[in-house]
Amino acid sequence: MFDKAEVQTKVMPFKPGEIYCMLSDGASDLLEIFGVRRQENFGQYVNWFKKLACQPERMDDYSVVCIEIVEKNTKISICNIQNPAELAQAQVMIAEFLAQHAPTCVVLFEVAINEAVNNGLVASERIQVKLKRTGSRIVVRVKDNGTGFSTKQVNALGVKDVDNEFEQLGLSERGRGIMMMKMFCDQIIYNALGNEVLLMKKI
Repeated sequence: MFDKAEVQTKVMPFKPGEIYCMLSDGASDLLEIFGVRRQENFGQYVNWFKKLACQPERMDDYSVVCIEIVEKNTKISICNIQNPAELAQAQVMIAEFLAQHAPTCVVLFEVAINEAVNNGLVASERIQVKLKRTGSRIVVRVKDNGTGFSTKQVNALGVKDVDNEFEQLGLSERGRGIMMMKMFCDQIIYNALGNEVLLMKKI
């Protein structure tokens, strides 16, 4: 837009836990109208800006980039399950990990993880569970050595579809477990084969 635009450069240190939001004119205009509201975490900032975007007072291009600075070091726990004894040990490890890193959502998130583990055990003889905390997120990977399944219909379903759709899909038992995972996690992602699932939860 300008042949010789003036550019200001500023160097500053980042600290874990800090959140930065960069706004276009349309977004900053709305902040002038509604004021700046301090949010508790990254997810709340994202939701707040989404709500601002829907305000009728919006008159210009609306773009927002939110960046959260997270810890470089992450906490990771891994367990392999091939028999009932290892399953019991894994359940204890999962419960302890969540109690330490996600105390506000232990019960429901643990249910979701157990559903993923149970589905994996039904599909194969060996599964691996990897729990990882990065900043304000817990990511759990459950992978089995089975042949997987088609996830297209599953990914398209919402939690309200559990009673109707899964009977038609022939996945009633496993499907209800997947629906519980959808209900208790912020996001679940299957790999293309269908033998690995990522469960993500904001804390």
